[in-house]
Amino acid sequence: MADGAAHLLDHVLPDVPYRHVVVSLPFDVRGLLAFRPEVLGATVRLVNDAVLRWQRGRGDDATARVGAISVLQRSGASLNVHPHIHLIVADGVWREEGDGTLRFAATPPPSLEQVAALAVAISKRLLCMLSRRGLLCGEDQPSPPPLDALGTCVQLALSLGRRERQGPALELAGDELLAPSTEGGELRAIAGGVNVHAGAAVPAGDRAALERLARYLLRPPLSLTRLSLREDGAVTYRLQRPDRRGRTALVMTPFELLARLAAIIPAPRFALRRELGVFAAGHRDRRRVVPGR
Repeated sequence: MADGAAHLLDHVLPDVPYRHVVVSLPFDVRGLLAFRPEVLGATVRLVNDAVLRWQRGRGDDATARVGAISVLQRSGASLNVHPHIHLIVADGVWREEGDGTLRFAATPPPSLEQVAALAVAISKRLLCMLSRRGLLCGEDQPSPPPLDALGTCVQLALSLGRRERQGPALELAGDELLAPSTEGGELRAIAGGVNVHAGAAVPAGDRAALERLARYLLRPPLSLTRLSLREDGAVTYRLQRPDRRGRTALVMTPFELLARLAAIIPAPRFALRRELGVFAAGHRDRRRVVPGR
């Protein structure tokens, strides 16, 4: 987490404003995505492409360069299967001037209608991708994963599990302290189960806040300080905050813990972090934009 964030600030992310975009996927497809890495990879690609197109449209210039960092997180805060994509998007576009230089032009904050349009676009493309691959059953519902060993682990990890009230709520955990501020207001929209949040932004020049955001995206799924073993042999995992019923801990057997961990581990050679647009390694203008050159 720390090394990755330092690398991004030193060698990838120039000093421009950024927006934090989070895309959560429908609950009905999470088991399928966790079980089928090729489908998950296609989903990540279509989400990344939709966000870049959306940002380029906000710049109102079809030839402008845009850049982003995409990070896939496979789990939620309670070790449940919850694949979702975080993006650090340059909040503007690079335009080429007459002398051949690239000039960055910031874009105004998106409207709620623009965020809703992005959610609709991702939802439609996700449905089309699943349909092309023959992964939809009746009424456009995704086919469930097979009940082999890994599929059973995924199904267990889709549930919230058994929870208990154990002591007071935790104070701010380390990864919560990294969470970006949403002082600009909530910009959230849902379409077809796709949830898009784009309310958090980092202004240009605030490299400390940008590093906190990068660390937040790259944080690990498991906090050992919240994991403990009870005298009766049960494993408890403290939640970041109480749930709706005031329960503060997830209680599991050791085998249930292993099943949840097996379900959220990514497939071999599956890239969780991707550099997009002008930040991508193969982009012809990358060296003209990124720092440390």
